[in-house]
Amino acid sequence: MKIIDSFSGEHEFLSNFYDHEIFYDGRWWARNENAYQAAKTDDEMIKSAIWMATAAKSKRIGKSIKLLRPNWNMIRIFVMRDLVRIKFDDPYLCDKLLATDNAILIEGNDWNDKYWGCTKCPITGEWIGYNVLGNIHMYERDLRRKQSLQRKQNGNS
Repeated sequence: MKIIDSFSGEHEFLSNFYDHEIFYDGRWWARNENAYQAAKTDDEMIKSAIWMATAAKSKRIGKSIKLLRPNWNMIRIFVMRDLVRIKFDDPYLCDKLLATDNAILIEGNDWNDKYWGCTKCPITGEWIGYNVLGNIHMYERDLRRKQSLQRKQNGNS
């Protein structure tokens, strides 16, 4: 089984830091990272600062938000799933996602994010973490593959 364990290089398009405009929550965002971080708050000043920021700066701003929007921890996976879906509505990016075939997608990282991604165990070398972002990507890929097959079966390519 093929494993893609880095959302960089030829697979950078999988990263939330990948520059690709999306329309979410009433405005255009330069990339998913900014839209996700802004979704954490209802404060328009913070949203505007995140809107103008680089991906890395938007993440820092998002981590510093003191008053998260109500129920954030319950909805954050749904927000991320929506953002990934919107991103891959772009036919070019959708084709790239589908081209990963059946590879296991792991958002491997060295910043110890074991929720959205995984880190390598220094002893065993195994990936440790929930890999929520990787799983969302694999879910989206499978869903789009099924939709593509249904269109072909119905004669609508």
